[in-house]
Amino acid sequence: MAGVIVERMFAPRNGTGCAPEGRGMRGPVNTGTSGMEPKVDVLDGDAPEDLVREWRAFVDECTAGYPWNLYDYHNDLAVRDRLEDCLKAGCLPEGVVRDVLKLDAQFREMLQPGIAVGPATDPWWHRGVPQYAGPELAEGLHEWFSAPVEVRD
Repeated sequence: MAGVIVERMFAPRNGTGCAPEGRGMRGPVNTGTSGMEPKVDVLDGDAPEDLVREWRAFVDECTAGYPWNLYDYHNDLAVRDRLEDCLKAGCLPEGVVRDVLKLDAQFREMLQPGIAVGPATDPWWHRGVPQYAGPELAEGLHEWFSAPVEVRD
């Protein structure tokens, strides 16, 4: 299946970066200052460190075999979208940028090489297909994109 590109949309994004209730991906918002004022309002009241914490939790969940469905997976990627907006706006401290890039590398490592799904205009983190996932995500990726994914419980 290497090199396969499927042009089919995922479920719509809601842009919140919040996991479904009870999932624990999003902790309390840090109301303290991070020492750097954003140049634009892309942080929407969140501390950069909180967004990185959410991205790290998602990457860790994926590394273990993301246990939720395709809609949840795509929705949880919204935190990386927000981090991208912050990166483009230049409103992240240098250490946070390093953390994001390190987590990006870790996430890329667990994606299947040569397989990309969805519109070509979507960012790489939305188009990549995990090598392994829980049963629900694996089934959704196979059903929607004919993408083979190893099931991990």
